[in-house]
Amino acid sequence: MGVLNGAIFMFGVAFMSPTTIIPAFLHEISGSKITIGLFGIAHTGGWYLPQIFAAGLVERHRRKKWIYLMGNGCRMALTGLAFIALFLLAGTHPTAALALFLSLYGLGLCFGGVAGLCFTEMVGSMIPAHRRGAFFSLRFLLGGSALTILTGVIVQEVLSRPQTFPYPSNYAFLFSLGWLMMVLGTALFALVREKPGEVDPHPRPVLAAVHRFLPLLRTDARLRHLILNRLLATASQMSWPFFVVFAAEDLKLGAGAAGVFLIAQTVGSLVGNLGWGWLSGRFGNCFIIRFCSVLEWVAPTYAFLAGEWLIHHATELTPGWIELILSPIFFLIGMTSYGGHIGMMSHLLEIAPPECRPTYIGILCSAMGIGTLTPLLGGYLAEWVDLPWIFLLSSVCAAAALRTSLRLGKTLP
Repeated sequence: MGVLNGAIFMFGVAFMSPTTIIPAFLHEISGSKITIGLFGIAHTGGWYLPQIFAAGLVERHRRKKWIYLMGNGCRMALTGLAFIALFLLAGTHPTAALALFLSLYGLGLCFGGVAGLCFTEMVGSMIPAHRRGAFFSLRFLLGGSALTILTGVIVQEVLSRPQTFPYPSNYAFLFSLGWLMMVLGTALFALVREKPGEVDPHPRPVLAAVHRFLPLLRTDARLRHLILNRLLATASQMSWPFFVVFAAEDLKLGAGAAGVFLIAQTVGSLVGNLGWGWLSGRFGNCFIIRFCSVLEWVAPTYAFLAGEWLIHHATELTPGWIELILSPIFFLIGMTSYGGHIGMMSHLLEIAPPECRPTYIGILCSAMGIGTLTPLLGGYLAEWVDLPWIFLLSSVCAAAALRTSLRLGKTLP
């Protein structure tokens, strides 16, 4: 049921992809790179940041499924309201529409972050350590890869037929379909028979995880190195929302290119997810993190080199060739986005004491939330410099992440 829940839920999320579909939509509404950067913060930061504040509450309960269902229920309600506000006000009050969308969408992801904390804790208590990599990989293989290929085909068909699906009805259809799949995925998880987790016999205050943040970073080198590596990796992703903007703004590709890029991203996740579970069991989760760190460096480096070349030669190429040249960027994003998460969460569940796993999860995820400020930095910089230079800055951050990955201790397969 955990795999089926993940497959259906991620199928829905793909219709509102934060690296292709929603950035393309926001670009059509506002044309502001800062707005796209703010969405990057709302999408990732909203999910990560609240987890440290919820960790103490989650640790007090042996059963977490009810918290998961409440959190995702609130997320679905707020996400639905965000899209309704966007489509009702975009034509007459675009600024108010964007403000409401970012606020409601980000708040919804805050509740989603609490649900995600509960889900990860349940995985830690119910899935054996040597099978966690395979569990995450199978969820991503079906939902983030196989079903998302279908999403890419649907997106390309809808966005490439403005006569049949005029703007903004085209995006309204895609977002509504995605929302319905996410609701179904959440409902399926209600059927899981939960195994109660361990509870600390001396419960700490609800906000204890906040107070333990710095002490744990000082005393647990494994946690400290993992956080540093993923923070730098997150910083390297500041350019991800702008790849599709570069294609539309600088290279003049049509809206249908977003569907092509989503397919490339999905194929990348498919290729990666076919191997992440096996690699986790064979070589350990630190190996996956190091491998993904390499790919996270290759993606923006290739984007910078390809972007600089295309700026001067794109007029000599057909749109199909330009899409083909840019597709490897999204292929690598697909591989690393899931692989990095699998390696990070599986490694964290290995090093965290069972009775305070929610604290470790909350600390890691909230630290990751700090790194989500980088898309906003990328948005501000993109207003002053050409986008390929943002890609180069991402490459530098990824190189630093690769260096820190070498400090991660070895883990047992």
